[in-house]
Amino acid sequence: MMKGLFRLLLFIIAAVLIYNYFFGDIKERQTSEQIVEQVKELGQSIGEMLVSEKDKIQSGKYDDALDKIGDFIKNMRSNSDELDVAALHKLNELEKQKNQLQEHIKAVEQDSTADEEDERRLKKEWEDLLNEMEIFIEDNRKR
Repeated sequence: MMKGLFRLLLFIIAAVLIYNYFFGDIKERQTSEQIVEQVKELGQSIGEMLVSEKDKIQSGKYDDALDKIGDFIKNMRSNSDELDVAALHKLNELEKQKNQLQEHIKAVEQDSTADEEDERRLKKEWEDLLNEMEIFIEDNRKR
């Protein structure tokens, strides 16, 4: 419902902008031209940001953090005698999640057509993994 209203609002704004750009008076045309120019600049900035983020991923931005997560999992495994079966199962899930994230990062690094959606998905996976680790730490701290 909200998505539909948002799209309708964008359509109306675009329609008014286009109308003013071609058929408006001088002031409306100038305003429309300024808006079009600002949208172009915004698009260029977003494109530059995506290229920059992709470069960071390719240069190993996440490698150190993933290594630290791997080290954490190894340390927890070495203390497995202190963990119960549920905690070990959760540790296995965390490791699988980390490995999947590593595979997705490698895929984005190798994919020259990676876009904003890929970046958003990686960020979401990263946040999910960190949240799951926080929950795991809190649960095991109580024991």
